[in-house]
Amino acid sequence: MSHTEIINNTTELHSRLMIRILIRPLLFLTKALPLPILRTLSVPIMAFFYVIYPTWRRTTNSNLRHVLGKKTPDWKIHKASLKIYKNYGKYVADLSHLTHAEPDKVLRLISKTSGYEHLKEALGHGKGAILLTCHMGNWELGGIILSKLGHTVNVVYFPDASAHLEEERKTFRRTKGVNQIILENSNFSSIKMLKALQRNELVALQGDKLFYDKGIDVSFFGAPAKFPRGPILLAMTANAPILPSFIVFNKDHSYHTIIDKPIYMKKTKDREKDLLTNLNNVAAVLEKYIKKYHTQWYCFSPFWREDAHKTHIS
Repeated sequence: MSHTEIINNTTELHSRLMIRILIRPLLFLTKALPLPILRTLSVPIMAFFYVIYPTWRRTTNSNLRHVLGKKTPDWKIHKASLKIYKNYGKYVADLSHLTHAEPDKVLRLISKTSGYEHLKEALGHGKGAILLTCHMGNWELGGIILSKLGHTVNVVYFPDASAHLEEERKTFRRTKGVNQIILENSNFSSIKMLKALQRNELVALQGDKLFYDKGIDVSFFGAPAKFPRGPILLAMTANAPILPSFIVFNKDHSYHTIIDKPIYMKKTKDREKDLLTNLNNVAAVLEKYIKKYHTQWYCFSPFWREDAHKTHIS
């Protein structure tokens, strides 16, 4: 079995377990309970999950070992790992609750926005821009914020293993004015993305998962990890810049929206070399933010190739 297949199978199993214990109860309660209570309830649920499923724990700990360094004490790894689970619970609670809320209520949770000038710079070239993020914080909020500011946002998504959660996400985007492009194993998705960029719109993509993509090995925190080719190929084809973008939790449970400087694609006669160079440039920015906000990076499957068949600590 390939590295990608192991990751996909592990992710699917994790998602099914999550559905039974966390997602369905929260979706049931989301209309009846206020957000602070939902967030509070999610914390012990995820702490329970962390304790009773050692495979999840080992995988998250192993990923964190790369991020925080080989010499990091085990207790620090465990502490950060548990925090990831708690933050993910808050993400699900927020997503579930805000699906049924007015856009203005969603925007009130945003306490700070950084880098909007980078977005204006990128769109100033008339080629659109690719908002590249990872599974961090609450990435779903970005489309709403930019839509309210007058931008057309097209979110590219791969259907979640949970039909319940996927329906919440689709409803969340649809009711908040965000366009959706389903990622398919064909050229149709790419054509829709290219057309959106040609209209000088925004295309939002995840850069830390492989879907219909064999990926390319890139040095990430000092070890090889596979990143998808798709976002880079799209940017090179459309001559569009990539904007690394993130929405992270603050200590007071509000959100901080971050748009980093645009990354312009290098294009020479050596396409494969350019692809690797551009991907390395993007991965370096993702590494910076994952390092800073490592307890908000929801990667519950082995991210590094060397960890597909083993974990470092339990």
